[in-house]
Amino acid sequence: MCGLIVAGHPAIVEQGIVALAHRGPDHQDVSEHDGWHLGHTRLSILDLSTAANQPMRRGRTTVVYNGELWNHEQLAAGLPTGTRRSTGDTEVLCHLLDQKGEAILPDLDGQFAVAWVTDGTLRVARDRYGEIPVHYGYHPKYRTVVVASERKALLDVGVAPQTVRWVPPGTVMSWASPIQQPVVREWHTHDLRPLPDDEETAVERVDGLLAAATRKRMVTSDVPVAVLLSGGIDSSAVAFHARNHYPNLVGYTAVFDTKSKDLRCAREVAEHLGIELREVPVPAPTAADLAAVVRTIELPHKAQVEIGWACLHLADRLHGDGMKVVLSGEGADELWASYGRSFHAIKDLGWHRARAKFVVDQHRKNFARVNKVFMARSVEGRLPFADRFLVEYGLGLRQQAVTGHLPGRKATQDKMVLRD
Repeated sequence: MCGLIVAGHPAIVEQGIVALAHRGPDHQDVSEHDGWHLGHTRLSILDLSTAANQPMRRGRTTVVYNGELWNHEQLAAGLPTGTRRSTGDTEVLCHLLDQKGEAILPDLDGQFAVAWVTDGTLRVARDRYGEIPVHYGYHPKYRTVVVASERKALLDVGVAPQTVRWVPPGTVMSWASPIQQPVVREWHTHDLRPLPDDEETAVERVDGLLAAATRKRMVTSDVPVAVLLSGGIDSSAVAFHARNHYPNLVGYTAVFDTKSKDLRCAREVAEHLGIELREVPVPAPTAADLAAVVRTIELPHKAQVEIGWACLHLADRLHGDGMKVVLSGEGADELWASYGRSFHAIKDLGWHRARAKFVVDQHRKNFARVNKVFMARSVEGRLPFADRFLVEYGLGLRQQAVTGHLPGRKATQDKMVLRD
């Protein structure tokens, strides 16, 4: 996980990597390619050597990349023998973008935002569901587009606030010159064809997909991986599967009230799974604290700020313990129809389309908050419930299979398939 900034003027990028230093304390660099200046701040997680530093150039292409590819070894199998100089995913991606361009994007399984320059054109792509944030805007003085991992970096270098936009999930944007408006192409669309699976089949399938999603987020790392544990269903399911692949797993939980049910449940889960639970006290915030959270997560919404305050303390403890990667249960509520999300929007859009919207909307809500609050302390968040195969399967399930009941149970309930 890293920070990236790209612009048509070197002074912007030099200043921008200073603003993004918290996202990548292990290495920072800037390079120029066909008039574009690419900056990168690196948090070393895969291939900790200098061979994986960025910006990285292979062939006609220079890349700055923020994220992780779970299938980079499978993709590397198609590269010519002797091509690789590193063991990380950045070089694999750089080679593939040089060879195939944006046509390779549907083959990528991961969380990512990537910017690359080939033959004078800048392209920026974001993962399917927007797990990794990336923004763009225009600089009035230097008359150039600027792309960055965080909105605050754009503002710090002088980008006009009214021009700042998200790069949408599942899209690639291209600029043939710094001042032009982008060409936008959607590279991912949801397959919303209904699946015939019943409740019992769905329970077994979801369990297997979540196990696979958790496993690849555990093994794609050259540093230890921890897990957040709130005591709820989502984080407990992730912790269960993570423990199966990581015997020395450590869990972290935020503590507002030492007598709370959440803490009691988190302790019970940790004891049942035989994992160490590190309890992180969270004091009541001041107005200044909340303002700092808003600046960190770049979201003003009440619920996001409240959760962000707790997560900032978790991030502090993780960083202090030397952890660089943590798994979270984010994304389960939206995918499995929790908190009443299956009513008004479904009436308007229908079951399958509404839930796809719930998931993608998290790119500027929960997913952005997870990424920015933990990366403020140089910790990468990974989300098994946002796995492409689990999401695709979940979005295809009929409502009865998600919130219905198994034989012998009378009532329906949110997240029923996940509970079972």
